[in-house]
Amino acid sequence: MKRLLSACLVVLFATVCFGEVEFFLPRHWEKLTQLQTLWSLLNPTKDLSSEFDVAQNEPEKVDGLVDRIVDDSPALKKCPQTDMLVANTGSRDRWGICFIGNAPKPDAPIIMYKNDVGNVLPVQAVDNPDGKTCSLYANFEFGERPSGVPKLGFMPLSRVEPQEVPKLPSSLYINVETGEMGNDTVRLVINKKNGTISSLKLKGNDHEFVDAGGLDDYRYTVIDAGVRHPFGPFRLTVVASGPFAATMQIEAAPSSEVIIKRRVTIFDDTEKIRIENFIERSKEKELGGVFFAFPFNIPGGKKFVDSHEKLLEVEDFVMRKHDYDRISFRRFAVFCNDTLGVNWVPVDDRTPQIQSGGFVSHVGKKGRYEYWLWPYVASFDVAVAQRFGRQVCQPLIRLPGHTLAAPKPAPLKFENEENVVISKIRPVPGGSGSLTVTVENVTGNPVSTRIRPQPPYKKIYRSNSTEEIGEIPLKPFETMTVVVE
Repeated sequence: MKRLLSACLVVLFATVCFGEVEFFLPRHWEKLTQLQTLWSLLNPTKDLSSEFDVAQNEPEKVDGLVDRIVDDSPALKKCPQTDMLVANTGSRDRWGICFIGNAPKPDAPIIMYKNDVGNVLPVQAVDNPDGKTCSLYANFEFGERPSGVPKLGFMPLSRVEPQEVPKLPSSLYINVETGEMGNDTVRLVINKKNGTISSLKLKGNDHEFVDAGGLDDYRYTVIDAGVRHPFGPFRLTVVASGPFAATMQIEAAPSSEVIIKRRVTIFDDTEKIRIENFIERSKEKELGGVFFAFPFNIPGGKKFVDSHEKLLEVEDFVMRKHDYDRISFRRFAVFCNDTLGVNWVPVDDRTPQIQSGGFVSHVGKKGRYEYWLWPYVASFDVAVAQRFGRQVCQPLIRLPGHTLAAPKPAPLKFENEENVVISKIRPVPGGSGSLTVTVENVTGNPVSTRIRPQPPYKKIYRSNSTEEIGEIPLKPFETMTVVVE
């Protein structure tokens, strides 16, 4: 009862303080936001408002919305299932190596595609633990004429036959014996004894980002038996070794309480790290709690979290009399000092605990839980962290078997994309084709932007006014909704 009351107070407190339920809603709410924008781009005159409203409370219906959006869309036409359309619902072009979704396991680890400007583009398939599907990673900077996936836009990809895979250079390395993984910018070590990331360093800088205990440190409690850790040693397996993504799988010896697999993925072109944890609960014992700890070594560091209204420094928010407490945020937390830090995105947990050495993520007793890390040596930039969090939580969308019927430009253009994001677009209910657009200042400074409607749209208004507007001033971290028609 005490624990239930505490959880209710956290939810109530977050709702009162932040005014939106977005903070502690699961992954399907992020997808709903993306699909609202996809709906606006592909089929805005088809009224799906009631179906979206139902899916808010019924996560199993979210994926079905994709079919409802693309069905009868005048912007699309069918094509072979081997081809696909990649959609970017974000307000910045997507470049580099990007996750583009899961797919049935292909017949080769590298598949070659051609985009709409004739550039050949390789896609790497990394097998998923189920043995039937894979994660797809595309390199949008490959080739002589590289092109990113345009903001609020699309890139058609058609499979090249026969498959002629060129030599693909890579800086990735992975060693199952030592647990080492790295590229030209980052190096990490996985500890076989406890399964954690025991070392994380950036090339050209000797700072150790990992504190005692190791990153992604798995613990669970057994009722009336206290905290336990899966028994080692842990078995390491190389799932993929490049050229774009390298993945190591870490398996604990099965115990009577729990079975767990973890995966760590690094990329050829960045310091970003993807962690996936797969928990399978045994029926023999009742688990009282499951959590993953992320202790970072940031001397003199401060912790910030991404709230709806502003960037909050944690010490100003949590109850000081406790060593730790839970806090609700939208997408990311940061632990940094003046010269270095780590951006941390817990995709499936928006109410982690904040501890003196880092963050602790409490999760369910069974399921898949994803985290992203981005260590850096620089001063903290909240706009960069915001974009990172959004790109992780709202990745590119893959539409197999579809392509564009004709070129599809974005419905609007806007200024100052370094500091302003279009966080959501939704058709106005009723099927008129008009759009509501949510624009957000992601910095702590006053900024302005100007939205320019593109044909067939002509005018823009504040959502509570009929007066046409031009330049849009935004206070620090302010969110504003406008209507485009």
